[in-house]
Amino acid sequence: MVPWTSTIGIVGFASLALVAGQNVSISLPTTQPTNSTLLDQRLCSMSLEFQSLEYYAGELGHPNQFTHNVIQNIVQRVGLPPAMRIGGNTQDRTYFDSSVDIAVRLPEGTAEVPNPKQMQIYVGPKFFKLSENLPKNTVVTYGVNLKFDNLTDALGEATALFNAFPHGNQGSVKLELLEIGNEPDFYFDGVDSYAAQWTEFAKNISQAVKLVPGKGPAFQTGDFAGHSASNFSITRLLNTGILSGDTGARINTVSQHMYMGDGATGTVSTLLNKGLSRSKLASFKSDIAYANSKGLRYILGETNSFYNGGATNASNTGATAIWATDYSLQAATLNISRTYYHNNIASGYQAYYPAVYNIFEPVGNVVIGNSTTTRPQIQPQYHAFLVVAEAIGKSGKSRVAELPAASDYIASYGIWEKGKLVRIVIINSQPWVYASTGTRPVITVQLQGITKHTKATYKTLYVPYADIAQGLTWAGQSYATESGFPSGKVVQEVVKDGQLNISATSIVLVSIH
Repeated sequence: MVPWTSTIGIVGFASLALVAGQNVSISLPTTQPTNSTLLDQRLCSMSLEFQSLEYYAGELGHPNQFTHNVIQNIVQRVGLPPAMRIGGNTQDRTYFDSSVDIAVRLPEGTAEVPNPKQMQIYVGPKFFKLSENLPKNTVVTYGVNLKFDNLTDALGEATALFNAFPHGNQGSVKLELLEIGNEPDFYFDGVDSYAAQWTEFAKNISQAVKLVPGKGPAFQTGDFAGHSASNFSITRLLNTGILSGDTGARINTVSQHMYMGDGATGTVSTLLNKGLSRSKLASFKSDIAYANSKGLRYILGETNSFYNGGATNASNTGATAIWATDYSLQAATLNISRTYYHNNIASGYQAYYPAVYNIFEPVGNVVIGNSTTTRPQIQPQYHAFLVVAEAIGKSGKSRVAELPAASDYIASYGIWEKGKLVRIVIINSQPWVYASTGTRPVITVQLQGITKHTKATYKTLYVPYADIAQGLTWAGQSYATESGFPSGKVVQEVVKDGQLNISATSIVLVSIH
């Protein structure tokens, strides 16, 4: 088989689509693997730029119903809503201004430059109360500006934030973490100077808001854009002394950021490259192990397909549903607790301009490519949240391990509850694109351990084409509706003799009853 590389374009796709069908055998362990990892029910979570919160949350006192609806679809499957991180680049461009009502963004768009870069954002006390609009039981992480090296401003932000979350809660929404600075490796010379500055800010914030270790929100640190074992790595950071004293005791989470590449050059083929996702995630293994040895949780606090807003005709296509499902579950097998997929909407001139990689668009009048939407809508990657949520389930104690598959395209994960294998996710990343010719390839997967006496059913994520945005269905249902709730009946089929025929660019979720 020709090795699958990220340099293959659409022409390469057309020829690869003619690869003959193949058989793949997956052995199912008789007992729960010793290397299985505990699944966080919020494995697939969301990251929002500061300027985007009001669109996803809705105006103060008027929650965005579409946001509530599409998140309710996830809650029905996994029991909890995704965690929300409010941060990103605009976190380090934000000033606190007590005279501002909610938020003022500068500069305004013009007809000539409809979506100017938002260099400064001013937020007032009520901004942090927008969290009240988020779905019930949401946990949030808020970022504080570190880049401007303005402690007075950071204290103003933090004080307003904690005033909006008395006792750490805002109704049913919980302030879980405080993040100081976003991607500090862009503006610090080294990890030591970052750790010293971070500690100064954390110490002063802790005193100002009277933080008590073990009670209320904790600190999240790291949040690096890149990874350098000799400088900006989580291991290096944790060896600077940042964990010492009362301030260090308040840290319970470390974060790394990761994207598959640049939005200017990102392609569908990159997203469907099984080996590339694994190699990128594997580069953090030693950091994850070291953080865990210190009793800290390791997360991807910001991630998605391609940075700089995503890649048009890649980040907004069916390929993202395939990629994000595999990427999130692969991350979980490495003890990465959560993957926070980044989202951004900017207010432009007469319309809203979203990042191409958004999970869903919470408002209408959004410019996507050459068209403008008339209403809120899901994006293809949203389906990964549904599949992963259903795979994890509601127990809060499910565990995952990868099931080895000798294939460039097939990835498989087992989910265990109480030591029993209950679900299997099987992903076929073989590309099927609009330019493909011939018959859509099918890979036959034999699950060794499931016999004709085993009661098992499966659901399918159908993706018409990897490079098309419309027409996806999960278990026969479409979520491309005005409400965000599904239309159509659930389709569930029977697994016969442990054998499944899985089409190129699709996913099946097997349930063992």
